[in-house]
Amino acid sequence: MSDVGVRSASRSAGVCVALLMLCAGALLPAADSEKLNPPLAPFRFSLPTETVSLSNSVAEPGHIPLALATNHPSLEIVEWRAESRPEEHEGEFIVRFVAPVPLGTVVAYEPGEVSIAVSNTWQALPPRLESKRALQVLPAPPATRVEAIRFRIAARAIHPPGQPRSFQARLAFATFLPVRAINLAPLGRACASSSAPGAEPNFLNDGLVERGASFSTAGKPEADSGGSEWLAMTWDAPQSVRGMVLFRGAEDAALTDPRVEIFRGAGDPAVSATKRVDWQVVPVRSTAPGQFRANQFFVLMKAEETRALRLSSPGKIQLCEWAVIRLLGNAPAPEAPPAVVQRQWVVPNLKTGRIQVDGRDDDWPAGRTNGFALAWDEERLYLLYQARGADARFENSGTDALQLFHTGDALDLQFRAVVSNAPPAAAGERRLVVSLWHGNPVMALYESRSEDLLVVPRVFKSASKSVSFDKAALVSEAKVVLRRDGSQLTVEASVPLNVCGLEPRRMPQVLGDIGRLFGGEGRGYWASSATNRLADLADAAELHPQAWGVFRFVAAQPAP
Repeated sequence: MSDVGVRSASRSAGVCVALLMLCAGALLPAADSEKLNPPLAPFRFSLPTETVSLSNSVAEPGHIPLALATNHPSLEIVEWRAESRPEEHEGEFIVRFVAPVPLGTVVAYEPGEVSIAVSNTWQALPPRLESKRALQVLPAPPATRVEAIRFRIAARAIHPPGQPRSFQARLAFATFLPVRAINLAPLGRACASSSAPGAEPNFLNDGLVERGASFSTAGKPEADSGGSEWLAMTWDAPQSVRGMVLFRGAEDAALTDPRVEIFRGAGDPAVSATKRVDWQVVPVRSTAPGQFRANQFFVLMKAEETRALRLSSPGKIQLCEWAVIRLLGNAPAPEAPPAVVQRQWVVPNLKTGRIQVDGRDDDWPAGRTNGFALAWDEERLYLLYQARGADARFENSGTDALQLFHTGDALDLQFRAVVSNAPPAAAGERRLVVSLWHGNPVMALYESRSEDLLVVPRVFKSASKSVSFDKAALVSEAKVVLRRDGSQLTVEASVPLNVCGLEPRRMPQVLGDIGRLFGGEGRGYWASSATNRLADLADAAELHPQAWGVFRFVAAQPAP
């Protein structure tokens, strides 16, 4: 559904609230099956706060002690930061318990490498379904009593006013559940009754709860008060659903009289969304909104086997992430990430010369995704990016024109291109990076495979590996304009199709991804859920086509 995050600072443990209730049998009958019950009086739904040994829980470097929030009954770690250092490094956050505790699940945001200490031995908690996701729900082995939990997290660049750039590691949010659970959202697809302009419901299960706009339904006119807006999560096969947690953006409105339904029909849940007979309202209990993205947990009274879960409201629904909980009991956790349903991005074909690269968007079609738009004509590929507020900051102090993806803000378009006149199978990954070099907007092209024998491969090295491109250079034929208008940033660029290796009429579909690099603070992409800052140069240079979506080049006019 990229600091990385993609926007907010506070965190909370509401994500786990009712799971302990599920084990303890503390749920009460619902008074009104047509609407969600009001929040219960404060309960503790995580491990007890007093089980943590605060004097022995520290972050390194700096030996920074852990401070737990006292205004919430659940155990929650919020914005725990290690000491900053002038060099890139890895931080370590260790939570120790007074005595071994029965741990079921770790719920955390960008937790890095997570390990648990059992009998004085560290055991890794592999991400499995949560691989490369920012929001992670990590079940421990069955019947595990844990002495400590360790998070190893790469430090990110920070920019203290008037001071040189430094690096600091942080654990944004973590909480611990006594029951074993997984998040079913990575296996599902989201759909909605309507979408506000530029909104994409499939961002609701991409693992991101920060940077980037929330999804919003279009909203009903007041005269249509009898209707309802809805969001649905669907699966190809029935799933055992026991709860869900919703995350809202900083500017999102609270839900109005929400209702939870499960699909009981035989057809496609997305197609039969308007057939009331196919949907059954289920009684649930809900928590009060937490601090981290106003997360709110809804718990079904019992596990339900269904191919779709739906949230309805008479008012507009605005969310930035939706997790769906399944309890594991003593069953093994799934070992591999689910098969990814590739996202589709339609790139329109426009009349040649329609778009003028001048830093304005009045000649572009409507519709933006994460601030981006793409288009093509018979000669060039066009890129547009717009941002406001804090995201409009766009700076890069790098001195190497071919490392701008690592030294500051940049736009990043990645794709697989046909190599010259070779057959379609002979494709190579390419990358277009748009940024500032010595204050001027530039575009760099990286080719994993090139037929140009007169160039020297560019190698990006780290202590553990090297990433090589056959060719890497600034694109002299590119046009790039950066325009600032008050609090709004507009970056517009174009590049000849034959330079970047795209042939839309011959290859109308290519794998690819597009995203924004937020200086040293993180990244946010359209197809990939990766958001962490990569302190390692080789990691930042490496491409991951297995996580890409599909760009579809639509020919709106006949080929000449």
